[in-house]
Amino acid sequence: MGSPVKTVNSFSEAVSAMFSSKSLWRLSNQKGNHALVYEVDGHDILVYTDEGKGVTVQNGSVPFKIKRLFATGPNSWTIVSQKNENFLLTLINDEWNLKQINNDVKGDFDTVAMKFNEQEMVVVADPYYFVHGNCGTEPEEMAGVKRRPLGTTFQKRPYNFAEEKCATNDLSREVTFLGNTVIRALPGFLTPGNVIDEKIKSHNCLGFLEAIDLDRKKICYVPIPHDDKLGFHYQDWVASITKSQFHMIPWNDEQVLTIDSSGTIRSFELSISQLSKSYDEWKRMTTGIDDESKLRMEFDRKPEDIDFSKLDEPKLGKFDPKNAPHTGGNQWMGGTGGYNTAGLGGIGGPFRLDAGHDVHQMPDFAKQQVPAHILRKAKEVAKLEYAKKLREINMSDYDASAYDTVWDKVQASSRKLSSVIDQLEAKKKEREWAKHQTSGDLDDGKLIEGVVGEQNIYRRRMDKDPDPGAPQTKPKRLKLCLDVSGSMYRFNGYDQRLLKTLEATLMTMTALDSKTSKVKYDIVGHSGDSPSVSFVKVDEYPKNNKERLDTLKRMMAHTQYCASGDNTVESLQFAIKELSVKKEDYDENVVILVSDANLERYGIHPSELRREMIKDPAINTFVIFIGSLSTEADDLQQQLPAGKTFVLKNTSELPKIMETIFASTIAQ
Repeated sequence: MGSPVKTVNSFSEAVSAMFSSKSLWRLSNQKGNHALVYEVDGHDILVYTDEGKGVTVQNGSVPFKIKRLFATGPNSWTIVSQKNENFLLTLINDEWNLKQINNDVKGDFDTVAMKFNEQEMVVVADPYYFVHGNCGTEPEEMAGVKRRPLGTTFQKRPYNFAEEKCATNDLSREVTFLGNTVIRALPGFLTPGNVIDEKIKSHNCLGFLEAIDLDRKKICYVPIPHDDKLGFHYQDWVASITKSQFHMIPWNDEQVLTIDSSGTIRSFELSISQLSKSYDEWKRMTTGIDDESKLRMEFDRKPEDIDFSKLDEPKLGKFDPKNAPHTGGNQWMGGTGGYNTAGLGGIGGPFRLDAGHDVHQMPDFAKQQVPAHILRKAKEVAKLEYAKKLREINMSDYDASAYDTVWDKVQASSRKLSSVIDQLEAKKKEREWAKHQTSGDLDDGKLIEGVVGEQNIYRRRMDKDPDPGAPQTKPKRLKLCLDVSGSMYRFNGYDQRLLKTLEATLMTMTALDSKTSKVKYDIVGHSGDSPSVSFVKVDEYPKNNKERLDTLKRMMAHTQYCASGDNTVESLQFAIKELSVKKEDYDENVVILVSDANLERYGIHPSELRREMIKDPAINTFVIFIGSLSTEADDLQQQLPAGKTFVLKNTSELPKIMETIFASTIAQ
């Protein structure tokens, strides 16, 4: 520096220069334990260092007027002079060094950000998108990509963001790096209008984040939404800070945040590497870790696309050996958004058939206008095809690969659940005589004590809790009520809800295999056809892998051929009523209802489900939501009894949920 950086004796001495004149002082960004405060259009710099036990202050000056100063590392800073010269300030072994960065770029450029990577550096400087160079040479060999002429901008410059009102903006705080991606906050009046989608309107947008991928040499513009709460009371203050109407904050190596004057904070991932990670994580959550099938899109068909003249007699449709996607027609089996044939998302078809294509969905109002005679015919065809499918399942050979596909995902979980069942203890209370009571039946053995005036000469029949660890004398009773409605099949491509249900069912059957002396169970399903479709009956359990696989096949077939509708609440009513008849025959009675949380569609209020769950205290009732559109499952969980409702987003969570269910009932 022009004069040596020195330690000052007092805080007042350090800041006296900041208030002794009308100079503008600014705090630079920080990347370490040093904070630099500099005089804009002046020579002086103050260095505040956090020493752990206190803060030391140093001051110094440079032999040129400072335009801006920003950190490029924990112990390095770039200083830009008023003549747009670039200097590198470093702190090495407690020694301050100042070096000018020369370059061979023709013409002047205004540096606002800089990044060093070994012998390379990237400079963000107007009028360039970026300048890339080798800093191992003297002068540095640099080449830049100049910005295109703006031409027509996204919006005109607002009067309250005029140039003079934004004169004090610190441009270095409008740029950051996410890996090899340059992120820059831009107002709409500095954003080229020809690259912005016409759907984005200026009144709904505060500005843009410009993301420049240095590796791929690609640029994109991300709009920052206008918040309805945003007022115009602080526009002059905002203009003095940033011309973009929002402030960008580097958060970490993966994200930037934005904040506007309404207090709204938003998080953005803008680097290709992080977006790829997030995309893979989203894909894992929606399609499963091991699912190799492609992601599928859902499209809502527009009202004007509906042609009721295509409605005809329900039929299976023609088989396409090439499995090409068919949309909106009435000829092919496995099409979407069409008429009369077996497929998905259409109207008037006999049953659901997923051929693995993107789904074009007919609106609900179109389904409501299908004539009654077509609906009746569709149900007749579905009933015949369902019966045919069940016969095929019963006569089919064992498919080991199909079984292993499901079993491999739940094998470890099944063993864990099996060990939980092995540790079950008795819960049923025994009734016995309790003596030395002050009321009840007279105890014949205490007649003499009664004569002399004692009062605790009675006995009463009371329930006694079993001793800890006491073995079961009666089996526990478990009734598993699974959702096998049409929506399970329809939306399986969306979140794998049917697959999760099949996995959970197989895990339960295998975990309870050879444990029926401890737990008697049965498995039923609920759908638009019935509140109780039997799949496994008490004491008629699947004996081998073939029978267990056939159970899963029958469940899947029911979801494909059943009528639309919902019997979730009725299924719970039916289960509780059935267990109440013989509840004294078992150590404990548990009902576990599995639903895809698609209740709002059928006008079912959470209070109806809650009422049934708490109706009979002797029946422990639990609900597991295994699939959900949007946040409906999470919303329902908040409105149902605490500790009795679970949201299953991954099958591997089911053993823990089952363990929690058994532990909570035993502990009561």
